[in-house]
Amino acid sequence: MSSQPPFDPLEYLALARDLVAESSHEARLRAATSRAYYALFLIIRDWVGVEGQQNVHSKVLQALGSRGQQGVGGRLHRLRRLREAADYQRVPIDPSFQDWQANWHKANEHAIWLVNRLTQLGALSTADSESADSGE
Repeated sequence: MSSQPPFDPLEYLALARDLVAESSHEARLRAATSRAYYALFLIIRDWVGVEGQQNVHSKVLQALGSRGQQGVGGRLHRLRRLREAADYQRVPIDPSFQDWQANWHKANEHAIWLVNRLTQLGALSTADSESADSGE
């Protein structure tokens, strides 16, 4: 009986980029934004050791603050806001989130920054970082 390795969340980031590379329809841009958030969220959640599902997003941000990683927390929070607009708002409440091409670019920039920072902090290997940091 062989055990499968755990899912690599960076595959979500690769999927996000594939979605956008194929087409820039709003649904793809929204889905890509959502997947980019979850790629980084899952890596960071495991890195800070937060378990469970209740209030997990807030708990991860609190754990980052406790570790002195407000920069990582701030980027993850901004990526989360984009994800929430993508997943929950047919017309984004925040007028600055109404351009989905721009939202995807912001999400991807946050993802690149987070991958690089998490690599510096040892939460990701250099090989992971190089494969994830291919941009758009």
